[in-house]
Amino acid sequence: QSTATVAVANSFPYASPETDIRPHFSLVDDLLVRLKSDQYRVTPTLFSYLIKIYAEADLPEKALSVFYKMLEFNVKPLPRHLNRILELLVSHRNFIMPAFDLFKTAHKYGVFPNTKSYNILMGAFCLNGDLSIAYKLFNKMFERDVMPDVESYRILMQGLCRKSQVNRAVDLLEDMLNKGFEPDSL
Repeated sequence: QSTATVAVANSFPYASPETDIRPHFSLVDDLLVRLKSDQYRVTPTLFSYLIKIYAEADLPEKALSVFYKMLEFNVKPLPRHLNRILELLVSHRNFIMPAFDLFKTAHKYGVFPNTKSYNILMGAFCLNGDLSIAYKLFNKMFERDVMPDVESYRILMQGLCRKSQVNRAVDLLEDMLNKGFEPDSL
């Protein structure tokens, strides 16, 4: 581990659920500025810790900024970074569109959404009642050679059932079975 990673990890050693660590985030920002100005080499692990810390502190804006901060440091975000940020963003209803924007632009930075990325967004749009967007995402998976999994089908079928579109859900189930998937549950 780099010393920068250790410094960030050790910045919050006594944080408990009752401890408000938010005032310390300016120290992290200062550390990043210093690392950048000193041209210090950092690893993706540092940014993984930052995403984790911001997620635990429930700070979606800060987690989103980590994606772009990685690019500033010439560290290519990985799909796991993208997915963790997407998970945090969609857990807040007012951050679904910023999550979708990040998802749509990630490929410009060499980060290609995977099945989990699609599932995260499809689930968010289904829960938000935006089935048409969820369906478009599902269809985009095939266009982009991203294979849906049982979870992808389950998310969409549950969304359809919530909207009383049971016949479409049954059609999707038949499609899933015809493609060789075994359902887990609905």
